[in-house]
Amino acid sequence: MERIEIATGGVLGVVFRPDSATRAFVVVLTGSSGGIPEGPARRLAEYGLTTFALGYFGAPGLQPSLVDVPVELLRRGIELFRDRFTGGRPVGILGWSKGAELALTLAARLGDA
Repeated sequence: MERIEIATGGVLGVVFRPDSATRAFVVVLTGSSGGIPEGPARRLAEYGLTTFALGYFGAPGLQPSLVDVPVELLRRGIELFRDRFTGGRPVGILGWSKGAELALTLAARLGDA
């Protein structure tokens, strides 16, 4: 499995690409604990999905608390993932706790962007 750190334009996270070819892509969002959800993203990649553990607060270089999350920053992260790793194919979003709420917000605001 390949692990690729992303830190550009305010977007911070880690991409996990399985050794075998994949046609399924998922952005993984943490809950209220913050940080970069590498563990869950790595586990999904072990099952053959290309994943992007996308941070949005509580990690070095990101805002320290879960207040006024910049949806634009997350949109840029999703677009970066699609452009660089999926060949423009659809991307799922998986989150838990506050990350699930954010996933719903992103889906409503971004649609299939």
